[in-house]
Amino acid sequence: MKNKASFLLVACLCCIVLVFSGSTPFAQASNDDYGLKIIYENGEKVLIDEKDNVKYYEAFKADGTPVPLEKYMESLKKGRILAAQISSKSNLYKNTDAEELVNPLNVVDMSYYSEKQKWSELMTPRKASADLNCTGSALPCPISKGETITSTENWGAGLTAGDKSYIKANASFQWSTSSASNLTYTLYVKIGRTGYLTFAPRYNFTKGNITYMGCYPVTGCQTMGTKTDVWGASPAKVAGDHADGEFAIAYVN
Repeated sequence: MKNKASFLLVACLCCIVLVFSGSTPFAQASNDDYGLKIIYENGEKVLIDEKDNVKYYEAFKADGTPVPLEKYMESLKKGRILAAQISSKSNLYKNTDAEELVNPLNVVDMSYYSEKQKWSELMTPRKASADLNCTGSALPCPISKGETITSTENWGAGLTAGDKSYIKANASFQWSTSSASNLTYTLYVKIGRTGYLTFAPRYNFTKGNITYMGCYPVTGCQTMGTKTDVWGASPAKVAGDHADGEFAIAYVN
């Protein structure tokens, strides 16, 4: 009987734990939504960006393929998380007796970069047109050409010109120093609304270690040190050498 009572007590405690632990993800989601949420207005799905005080009804890839608002929202969240990480001091590389190689004429620089991780990420949307007021129009107002958004390579803190050359040469994807957006289709501002075109560029990221090594005529090759967890980011491109990313119309009212 005593064993049965103990079993019931443990079972009850487990149920309590499950109830409270099950609610944690929902609480976390509401605190960490980065100002983004999806609602319905008059039966239409809308992505609300409370941080930038705009609304999105549609999003499209660089080639015109529609992007579900849920997926676009997740991409924006990841971009904001990554931007915060990049700007934080904790993002600095770890220095392990690193000594960038200074080459006398008789030394061959054999330093190299070893990639440990690679990934692709959509970054923060940028305004790509002036506001278009469609409040007095009987038809949706077209935007078929936006301002060109130029995206350039990004680097972790503390990297020298030599470090960057090692990363470029050994990244697992084709490196681009810069890319420019190009709208090849038409988007429309809704009747009675004011909106503008946005473009969120996509970047390819690489992260890894740099090993500094010099080869001398007499003593042979020597390792001079390493830099670990360094990273670089290259703007991704689509066919036609234009920037990869996603377009959307941001509504201000």
